[in-house]
Amino acid sequence: MKPREKFLQLWKANGGPKLDEEHKFHPNRRWKADFRYESDGLSPVHIEIEGGIWLGGRARHTSGVGYWKDCEKYNEALLMGIKVIRLAGPLINDEYVRRLVLWVRGGQQPPSEGILPPIRKNKPAKDRDKRTSR
Repeated sequence: MKPREKFLQLWKANGGPKLDEEHKFHPNRRWKADFRYESDGLSPVHIEIEGGIWLGGRARHTSGVGYWKDCEKYNEALLMGIKVIRLAGPLINDEYVRRLVLWVRGGQQPPSEGILPPIRKNKPAKDRDKRTSR
């Protein structure tokens, strides 16, 4: 299941309110938020699903230019008064999405209690070992 589909499934399972998908938010740019939630009394919230995080810069969003453009988009949203939540694969889990649903509904959230899986460490490439051992 793709991260976006998994997020939506968990969002709905946790009673999340309706989200606008692919919401165009800037008057002069073609930027779209993956998801947008807006209600009375809460600043608009964008939820961005970050893809390609394990591809080492070979994906559009994790290349140097792609990362820079995403930063520009997220910063512009913040300057427009929009809160931006970025989710990557390990963050798309039941407990984390449940906390987000409670938050957008106005509930207070306790600090995280280790709800994320441990980060896996990549083994260094053999060529990298040879270069550093000289």
